[in-house]
Amino acid sequence: LIPAEQARIGELRAAGTLEILYLAGDRAQGWLVLQGENEAAITEALASLPLHPYMTATATLLQE
Repeated sequence: LIPAEQARIGELRAAGTLEILYLAGDRAQGWLVLQGENEAAITEALASLPLHPYMTATATLLQE
């Protein structure tokens, strides 16, 4: 799953959806800054990640 996750992250980055990805030192947690038209688009992008079924995802809207 990890190569597939890395590939999808690359696709999201190339599309401009993923701005940045931060990983904890132990790689047990990660934080993604995503751009989207609305919360549904962000949720869809997160759901497209192969590791999504194993994640606990929380979305927080940021001000520009």
